[in-house]
Amino acid sequence: MLVPSLSVAPEAPVNVVDLGSFEIRAGVAGLDGPTYVRPSFIVGESLPSGGAAEAISSDQAISYLPDERYLFKPMPNRVVSQIIANGCVTREDQFSSLCNLLFNGSSRCKSHAFRELDPGYPMALFQPHFVQPLERDLIASCLFETHSIPALYIGDQEAAAAYSVGKTTALVIDVGYGKTVVSPIVDGHCIHSKSYRSDVTGKLLHEILEHEIYAQLRTQHGSLGTGQDLNAQDAIRPKESVSLLTNVQVKQVYDATTNTYTRTQLPPELCGPSFVAFHKQLLLSEIVQFCFQASHKPMDMQLDYRGMQKELHEKGSVSHYLLPDGNKIDLSFSASLIPEGLFNTSVYPIFFNTRLLDPTSIQMHAHKAIVSLHDSVQPELASNVVVVGGLSNINGVLNRLKLELESVIPSVLKVKLVNSQYNNLSRRFAVWYGGNVLSSLGTFPYFWASKAEYEEYGISILDRRRL
Repeated sequence: MLVPSLSVAPEAPVNVVDLGSFEIRAGVAGLDGPTYVRPSFIVGESLPSGGAAEAISSDQAISYLPDERYLFKPMPNRVVSQIIANGCVTREDQFSSLCNLLFNGSSRCKSHAFRELDPGYPMALFQPHFVQPLERDLIASCLFETHSIPALYIGDQEAAAAYSVGKTTALVIDVGYGKTVVSPIVDGHCIHSKSYRSDVTGKLLHEILEHEIYAQLRTQHGSLGTGQDLNAQDAIRPKESVSLLTNVQVKQVYDATTNTYTRTQLPPELCGPSFVAFHKQLLLSEIVQFCFQASHKPMDMQLDYRGMQKELHEKGSVSHYLLPDGNKIDLSFSASLIPEGLFNTSVYPIFFNTRLLDPTSIQMHAHKAIVSLHDSVQPELASNVVVVGGLSNINGVLNRLKLELESVIPSVLKVKLVNSQYNNLSRRFAVWYGGNVLSSLGTFPYFWASKAEYEEYGISILDRRRL
């Protein structure tokens, strides 16, 4: 057995970083929360070569602009790329540019967070349990060799989520943008072989929601849709094809004398497809958080919800969401049908013509994870269910999940969601909070690997130290 090296002072502060598919959270252990939260996207600027940015080839020279302000300043020669996709780092150069920002800040950002993320501190970095050793090796080599950090610990996000509520044995259900995972945590360890992934993720919900919005906009502006009652007077009318316009594509000017907005669509060449796609995800995420409402009981798949929605619209008893271009959309039943797929995946092929490779619902994954383990830990897993991730903040999801778990888990086991009363930020930042708890332990220096150990033993030393 390798004896851990304490060449790095045990009392040294620790940088805690949670690599999410939609957001990255970073900060120093011991603080009340992450001091830097940013989208998991980065802007690349093509070096002058006469080509369009959106057609950059893989071998073309790119200069990355990691500061998040560039995500909101589209230019023709810039492209938005996702740093973390499905929980995994996509490119080493993008990750290295992100680390440059975390450690060095920028000319604009002189905030508390940048002053405290010091490359001289050890780092605790958290990823999904299913990330392959090759990718962990890529991250470790980047941090040790390029940024010269003294020590590194790479842990499981699922285990950290359990630590955030003070549990070492729990069932963690992470419903996020890039992944939905059900993982049993036993004695602080994530049981990888009994962890299950679902095809129903935040990204899928965004795609279905976008399709629904397009369908409504076509109806409003098509041959059947003269109903301008759904649109603001200053709404932008599509000239050719219907599109979902985002904030970066629309210029709004407020007139205080008339109390109205003047909206104009900016020229498409000012905002490339990658910028549009990124801001579309931000808009869809906002609609999901503010408009979606999970049903308190299973929805009847035999009912004609679309017909009911049309009837409500004719009666004028529906709520609307105002898009950046001034058009209004009616979500009513769609706002409940789309999140219903978390618990009943048959919703998607029936109502949205979307088929999943694995139609297993999250409560059935939870059932498999619990009953596949020894009887002695099943009661503790069932009574310590930890729900985290962005989709856990949808209205009604936690109550509905508890109902579904109680219906499939053996009645002798009492189901309890331990963080159901926590606020939205606590579930959103649960992995970072758990990493904060772990990094604050006096024994934590025995889990990290120093740079010298990594150079001698490679990625295997990080895997052996992993909880």
